[in-house]
Amino acid sequence: MDATKKILLVSSSPSFLERNLNLLKRTDFGLYTATSGEEANSLAREEVVDLIISDFHLNDMAGDALCSLVLTEHRKDPVAVVLVCHDNPTELDRAGRSGANACITRPVQPLQLLETAGRLLTVEMVRSKRVSLKVRVESRKEALEFYGSSHDISLTGLLLEAGERLVIGDRITCRFVLIGPRPMEVEGEVVRSVRALDGEHRYGIRFIKLAPEYRAEIAEYVATADPET
Repeated sequence: MDATKKILLVSSSPSFLERNLNLLKRTDFGLYTATSGEEANSLAREEVVDLIISDFHLNDMAGDALCSLVLTEHRKDPVAVVLVCHDNPTELDRAGRSGANACITRPVQPLQLLETAGRLLTVEMVRSKRVSLKVRVESRKEALEFYGSSHDISLTGLLLEAGERLVIGDRITCRFVLIGPRPMEVEGEVVRSVRALDGEHRYGIRFIKLAPEYRAEIAEYVATADPET
């Protein structure tokens, strides 16, 4: 894991900060702490942290409010957010609607916290990386089925070449094999359209609601493949 990756722990509880700080000290992450939402947002801006792990209950604001504030103010330097809350419907619902990348319920299991932090920081490192992908893609738009090929892929989408005419905003289902024998089927939206000189259409497809198992498989492929040149 990149030693420059920075994690900010946020809680108004000294025991919360001490316990999780001691846990994360065993890693190579750069660690920071804040005791309020305001301090956390300021520190995230100054240090450009990669991950915030915040208690849901803070003295000056709730964790979901901090999450919304961070996501709004740090658009140029995206930061992942994990909220730690109680296992009750109200807090889980608020955490789910806050835009947080993950939610961990109390009591916090050390292994779960370490795995969540590692997964999110790995995702951030490969999110913008796009690598070559030469596969045949079976696609479907409503009742229409057609075939195409993908030229590259990232965690956010893929480039699809097909003879079928699509328009920006179209939603399609793409089915292809990436690593193992099991095909993945993902939903996507056409966000870019270019017609090549040979008459084929190239479409930028943005993934929609990518299933966790597919995200993990794509992340593994992107992290181990050579970048597109």
